[in-house]
Amino acid sequence: MHFFKKRIGSILILIITCVFFVGCKNTTNTVISNSASEETITKEQEDYLKNGYQIGDYKLLLTKNQKKNEKQTFIDNNFFEANFQKIQDNIDLSKKINIILYGLHYSPEEERYTLGTFLINTTNTTIKKLSFTLTPSFKNIGDVEPIKSNFEGDDLVELPPKSLFTLAISGDAPLKSADLLMENKGPDITFKITDLEINGEKVDNTNEH
Repeated sequence: MHFFKKRIGSILILIITCVFFVGCKNTTNTVISNSASEETITKEQEDYLKNGYQIGDYKLLLTKNQKKNEKQTFIDNNFFEANFQKIQDNIDLSKKINIILYGLHYSPEEERYTLGTFLINTTNTTIKKLSFTLTPSFKNIGDVEPIKSNFEGDDLVELPPKSLFTLAISGDAPLKSADLLMENKGPDITFKITDLEINGEKVDNTNEH
């Protein structure tokens, strides 16, 4: 278990969303759409890409980098809508920022895992710049090393209240720990947010409203 924690220390935050169905090589092929497929985009789908996709009371938005790399994946299926609907009841309105798991993928070839999450703005403020320290916690493993994360520019879309974007968290995990890792499901994996800064202001993650 201690070995697992040390290997986890190299976790990286990535804006990747479709690794849960296919491997990394196939993901690249799926994401990069040719001009013929792009011509099939309807006005409604183009509006989703530009202005976001409404799911109940919340709106899913894409960052500029996601629009470049994940355009076709976003419009081709309701993967994100279906997964957000499953976790929507777990949103904690007492927090300014919610990060909630929707998928876990493990690559034995790379000895690496990826956690698919939604990052949700539950403040009354439009977020234009965001940074925090993130500590993932696995029920049967415990906390792993904290990750300092900073989002602005093309890696962050302006997030009005009740909006969200997808965030993938990836880290090393040796093959011998794969079974232990995959035992964690849904609420077994949580995320602690500290050192939170919203629009350049240091705040805690507790809502006052």
